[in-house]
Amino acid sequence: MGYCNHCGSALPPESLYCPECGTKVENDAADFITVPQAVVRTPRKPINRKMIWWLGGIVAAVIILVGLYMVGASLSDKDRMLHQFEAAVKAGDSGKLEHMLVTDDKGITGKKMAESLISANKNYPSFLSDLMTSLKAQSKQMDSKGKSKKTVFDLDELFGEGQTNTLLTLKKQGKSLLLYDRYVLQLQPYRLSVTTNLENTAIYVDGVQVGTVKGEYGTQEVEGLLPGLHKVKATYTGDFASFDKEEGVDLFSMADQHAQLTLNLPGDFVYLKTNYDGAAVYYLDDKDVTSLVREGKAIGPIAYDGTHKAVAEVLFPWGKMKSDEVVVDQMYNTLTINPLSAEVKDQIMAAVASFYKSWALAYTSFDPSQLKNVDADWAMSLTDSINESKEAGDRVIITSKSITFDLDSFDLQENSDGYRVSVDARNLDNGISYNNTYSEAPPASDYENDRTFKLAFRDKEWKVLGASTTYYFNDAHTKVINNP
Repeated sequence: MGYCNHCGSALPPESLYCPECGTKVENDAADFITVPQAVVRTPRKPINRKMIWWLGGIVAAVIILVGLYMVGASLSDKDRMLHQFEAAVKAGDSGKLEHMLVTDDKGITGKKMAESLISANKNYPSFLSDLMTSLKAQSKQMDSKGKSKKTVFDLDELFGEGQTNTLLTLKKQGKSLLLYDRYVLQLQPYRLSVTTNLENTAIYVDGVQVGTVKGEYGTQEVEGLLPGLHKVKATYTGDFASFDKEEGVDLFSMADQHAQLTLNLPGDFVYLKTNYDGAAVYYLDDKDVTSLVREGKAIGPIAYDGTHKAVAEVLFPWGKMKSDEVVVDQMYNTLTINPLSAEVKDQIMAAVASFYKSWALAYTSFDPSQLKNVDADWAMSLTDSINESKEAGDRVIITSKSITFDLDSFDLQENSDGYRVSVDARNLDNGISYNNTYSEAPPASDYENDRTFKLAFRDKEWKVLGASTTYYFNDAHTKVINNP
C-alpha cells in the first residue's frame, strides 16, 4: 500500500489521485513502498478555559430560570390559590382573603367581603363546601378551555342554561411579575326584591333605610348585599295608624343571587257612608275625613283591631245630630244619623204640649194672644176661628189633663222649604162647648181626641203648623205628659 506524498493518507492500489486531498499520485515505483510508515496527523488546538466557564454559566442560568419559572408558576397556580382561599376562610384570615377578592360594586370593600364569607362559613355548615365545589368546577372548565383564551368560565355550559351560580367567579386578571397569570375571585353581591302592600312604606335593611315603596303592592330593589343573615323591616306611618314588620333573610345560596321577600302589613282601607251623605261630616279617630268620603276615596290604612272608631254628624236647623260611634273593623261601614234624637223628640213633644195648653186657654178665654209654639199662618187661622166663636156666642171650656204621644209615629220629611216633623198624640181633656143661650153651663166631661200634629223648626223653636184627626194611634210605645 502506498501513501500520498502530500497528506500521508493511505492510497488504494493503482490510485491516480489521493482520495483525501486529491493530489495526483506519481506512479514511480519508488513512490510505492510497501513497508508501513507512521501516520502524520495535525494536532487539535486546546479548548480555552474561559470558554468552558462561559458555556457552563449559560447552562446554569437557564436551569435556574426554568426552575424559578416553574416555582413561580406553581405559586401562582389557580388551584393553589383556591386551596389558600379555602384555608383562609376556615382560619378566619380576612387579611389574606382581601387580596383574593374583587367586585364591581364600589360600595363594598375587600374587608367587608372577606368578613361576610368568614361569617357565612360559621353560620351555614354547607356554605364553604358548596362554594368550593363551584370554584373547582370553574377551574376545571378553564383548564379544558385553555386554548380558547377564555378568562371567565361559561355559566350556561358549566351549570346548565339559566343557572346563575355566581356568588364567586374564578377569573383571570392580568399578569403577575409580567409572566404568570393572575387569578382573582370576583364576588357578585346578592339582590333582594322587597314587596309590600302599602304605598309609601319605608324599607330598612340591617337598620338602614334603603328606599320607599311607591304604590300599593310595590317593590323596592335592594342591591349590594353580602352573604349572611340580613334583617329586613317594612315601616309605614300614616294619619290613622303605624305598622311595621320585620323578617330575617338568609343569603348564602349558591344557586340564585336574586332573592325575594314579601312583607305585607296589616293595614287596610275603609269606606264610610251615612243616610245623609250629602250633608254629613265624617270623622275617623277624631280626624275630619269628609273630603275623602265625598270624593269616594278609601280612608286609611287602619288595622281591623277594634281600636279605630268613626262618627258622622249633620247640621239640621234644630242642631247638630251625630251618629252613634261605630267601631271600624271592616271595609264598608254605615253610620246612621237619627235627626230626631230622644232629646229632639222631647223638645217636639214639649212644643206640642205647650201649644195645646195655650190653644185650650185661648179658646176658653177668647184670647188668641195666649197661643204659643204655633206657626204664624196657623195662628191667624186659629185667631179667626176664636173670634168667630166669640161672635157666635159659643162658649168653650177646655182643661187639658194629659197628652200621650205615640213614640213610633215620629216622621221627618224634607221638602222645598225645609224639614217637617209629624207625630201622633192622644189628648185627654175635660171640657164642654155650648152656646151662651144656655141659662147655665152644662157639666164638663172627660174626652179624648187622636190627632196628628205637624211641626217645623222656625225662629229657634219648634212650632206647630197644624193638626188633623188620626185613626191610627198606636199605644204600644208611648210617652205621657200630664197637666201640660
